[in-house]
Amino acid sequence: SSLSSLFDSLLISLIEEELMTELSRSVQETTSSSCESIGEVDRF
Repeated sequence: SSLSSLFDSLLISLIEEELMTELSRSVQETTSSSCESIGEVDRF
């Protein structure tokens, strides 16, 4: 049973890593797009 719990924790850490990667990527996209719109405002 220790093997299955080890597998569970490994799976959870993999899922968390994937989620964090997706989250940071979407945050970067949001930040860059808002920076672009701010830059457009500064131009005028």
